[in-house]
Amino acid sequence: MCSALACAMNVQAQSALSADVCRSFLTEAQKLVSLGANQKGHSSYSRLQRLEERLRLFCPDFNFELKTVNAPKKTVKSDNKPLLQVAATDLKQSDEQYQDADKQSAWLQFYKASERCSKARKTTQEHVYCSEEIAQQKRDFEQQWQQQSTAQVSSSSANIGQNLQASEQVKTHVPNAVQVESKQPEPQLRNTHQYEQYAQSQQQTSIWLHVGRYVWFILLIASILVVTGTVWPYTRRILHHQISRILLSSFLAKSLPKSDYNLVGKIHFLADGKMHHIDELVISKYGIFIVQYQNQGGAIWEDAHSDLWTQSIDDERNYFDNPLTEVAQKIKWLKGLLDIEAHVEGCIVFPNDVFFRTPMAQKVCLYKNAPSYIQQFDVTVFEPQQLDMLKEQIKLYQKDMSFTQRITQLVTQGP
Repeated sequence: MCSALACAMNVQAQSALSADVCRSFLTEAQKLVSLGANQKGHSSYSRLQRLEERLRLFCPDFNFELKTVNAPKKTVKSDNKPLLQVAATDLKQSDEQYQDADKQSAWLQFYKASERCSKARKTTQEHVYCSEEIAQQKRDFEQQWQQQSTAQVSSSSANIGQNLQASEQVKTHVPNAVQVESKQPEPQLRNTHQYEQYAQSQQQTSIWLHVGRYVWFILLIASILVVTGTVWPYTRRILHHQISRILLSSFLAKSLPKSDYNLVGKIHFLADGKMHHIDELVISKYGIFIVQYQNQGGAIWEDAHSDLWTQSIDDERNYFDNPLTEVAQKIKWLKGLLDIEAHVEGCIVFPNDVFFRTPMAQKVCLYKNAPSYIQQFDVTVFEPQQLDMLKEQIKLYQKDMSFTQRITQLVTQGP
């Protein structure tokens, strides 16, 4: 114990050096700082560190601070503290100023710093927190500023409207002479000739300006008339033929007595590996009638020795399949489906505006003559029981459609 007490007294005795020694240490340290020895990597950096330690331990009366022109600023050393808790006085908050003076002034009045951000000496963590606080308050400020700007614009527009109304009211009370004087004066012309030229040019300009506003409307009407005059005859003919085909069943139903004739409608059947259809099928005790509608128009020429017939519309000739051959095939197939040998007749119907240029077979007729052709067969060939059996067989192939369904089929699938 005595030895430990002696060592402590010896250390205490050596803790303070003389003033001359301390002054020499201070002078040497300042010289080394002026030479840049306070930068790491310098040859005298270790010597400066030892001098600084001695001055701090053994010369408490000498306040040694490394403040020279060439020396960098002394950083604050932390005693085992996290980096975000070290005081960072050199950091600045990210508070950018607005270029608009009114907006900047409003921002300064709006921003209220918290107690944590009001301190002059803040840690790095506090700097980050305060930067986020400023960003949040700036977002709130921007919303408030936009609302105020919108309110100001609406109020200014309302004021402008009130001023315009007031000015209109004032104008109504101002005498006509004053209103005439307030108008912009006409350009001063030197003589009468120049005035006449000016008046004539103004009149011509106003006329052409007025005509130019409606010239596009005139051109549009002319285009519609030209297109209508050119296309409408063909369009009207096509629409008329298609509507006649759709209304064929209704026309036959009204023209033929219901007590003797039963209109089945359109039927479909499979023959020779292909699907075929019959436009209208009429069943009666006088026979079974296949009605086939042809949508060709104009003039028709029959060629009994050819598979094609000729159609002429407006000096334009077209060719189509011989309908007699097609109806004969359908009669043959229908006899096979119903297992009968006779009393199945065909009727080929053309639109009413068709002109037959050659003699036609009896079964080829116009739309309006189709009921007469069917009614000429007046000999009973089917008994009631046989007729009922035929109706039941045909129901398997029947496809009765309403007017709306026929229109839909015409649009989607064609005639």
